[in-house]
Amino acid sequence: VEYPVDYLEGILPVETQFRHFFCFTVSDADLDSLTPYMDLLALTRYDPDSVWNDNRQKHLCALLVNEIFCCMDKLPETAKTPVTFRDRQIYKICHYIHQHYREKITLEELSKEFFIARTTLTYRFRKIVGASVNEYIQKVRCDYGMQALKAGKSVQEAAEQSGYKDVSFFIEVFESFYGVSPKQYSLSMKERRHKS
Repeated sequence: VEYPVDYLEGILPVETQFRHFFCFTVSDADLDSLTPYMDLLALTRYDPDSVWNDNRQKHLCALLVNEIFCCMDKLPETAKTPVTFRDRQIYKICHYIHQHYREKITLEELSKEFFIARTTLTYRFRKIVGASVNEYIQKVRCDYGMQALKAGKSVQEAAEQSGYKDVSFFIEVFESFYGVSPKQYSLSMKERRHKS
């Protein structure tokens, strides 16, 4: 979760706000408590801009930060190690991918952009993120495609908006991640909207 330094001013005390990247492992139970807030944040991100929506995002961020602190309190002190420079590089690469997911992103370009050898990038990325660079790029694109489908876009529009030139490839990758086709997912979203 990324937000400007003063984003939660007046909602959370300054000393409880995160300023640096960090890693920690959570149990399945803790992950279950964090997931609803992350899902809600993902949904509000694509809502129309409004003061109410901005306030809702701020409060969701604050709730998520609070839940993360609760999870961290259960960890032994040895697990709370600072993130190394190399790890921060990987997080910057993840951020870059989120900013440029519609463009063609290659391992070579990332290697040059972040001054990191391809073999080191490949190894560190998989170790920290748990997926290859390409898998992560496809997952990010599919997540944005899913949000476009939720917003009522067609499969073709969702593919284009998430950086896929080939719709059939988008469909194939989407199915591999979510177990349903974009069309099926879109229809299920329409049914949900009609019921509510």
